[in-house]
Amino acid sequence: MRQPTTCQELAEARFLVAVAARREGPLIRVTGYPASAACGGPDGVRYDVGTGLAAVRLLPDASVTLVALSSAEVDFRSLAPAALPAQLAGDRVRRTFLVTGPWTAARGLTEQFLL
Repeated sequence: MRQPTTCQELAEARFLVAVAARREGPLIRVTGYPASAACGGPDGVRYDVGTGLAAVRLLPDASVTLVALSSAEVDFRSLAPAALPAQLAGDRVRRTFLVTGPWTAARGLTEQFLL
């Protein structure tokens, strides 16, 4: 999926601030707080994060892309959906993902990175 770049595209996209994931049959259930992006403010874009938990069910063949930070650059790496529960369990930060497809059968999660 192409990353949203304009304010309108960001406003129409759906995001999840993930806190946990677990296997649910053939799917991966990712639990977190739904969020929307809004343009404006000191950084140009901000996330308005909801207070109630929601779940995204990730298809087994979905794409998962994580931000990989190093001291020199921002890079992205792919992760198998089945590896997401262990990844999130070991994280000390919450990750914000762009959700591709319906939340009941998502085809992709792409971690977002804002400077």
